Amino acid sequence: MNFLGFIDRLYDKKISSKGLAVFRICFAINLFFEVLRIYRYKELYFDAIPFLKQSPFDYSLPLLFWLLSLMFLTWGLITRIAAIVNYIFIVWILNK
Repeated sequence: MNFLGFIDRLYDKKISSKGLAVFRICFAINLFFEVLRIYRYKELYFDAIPFLKQSPFDYSLPLLFWLLSLMFLTWGLITRIAAIVNYIFIVWILNK
């Protein structure tokens, strides 16, 4: 019974959300510049033979959409949807 009281006290403890907000902003800014670098050199990342044989899919628009979602995540606008979009792009593009 003492262990459950300990868990209840941990659950009810009030903690500031500023640390999580600072982490979210720093993570989004860092990832924004990484995606910007990927956008700048997308031919080297996604083409079969860079600058000679192009990829059948143009990655410009998805990368720009990813940059937009990272800006929303940094500014705190529609954070839940921006985080889901960011996760989908991380799984899809960075696992290529």
